[in-house]
Amino acid sequence: MHILASQLIGLPVVTKSGQPLGRIVDLEIAVDSHAIGAYHVRSRWNIAGLLGRNLLIVPRQVISITAQRMTVEDNLGHDRVISPSPLTPEKPASPAMNSDRQ
Repeated sequence: MHILASQLIGLPVVTKSGQPLGRIVDLEIAVDSHAIGAYHVRSRWNIAGLLGRNLLIVPRQVISITAQRMTVEDNLGHDRVISPSPLTPEKPASPAMNSDRQ
């Protein structure tokens, strides 16, 4: 099954136990492998949302994606992969990243 990026943007994200995390607002694509590197999720219900920052969810945390929602693992453990995104409007991207976009 395939899904378009436009179908992912705005998709609600919940944990396996049903805890809402927010909605997908962006994707990171690894240019060398063409794979999704992370999903950016915006939420108003957590500290990252209050700061205007996104959460990053990496593919290994994703349990399922349907037309209705993305479901992710409940317990993040000690590595805490869901984290505030370093790529936020408040923090400019590094010059090396900008050169790749031209």
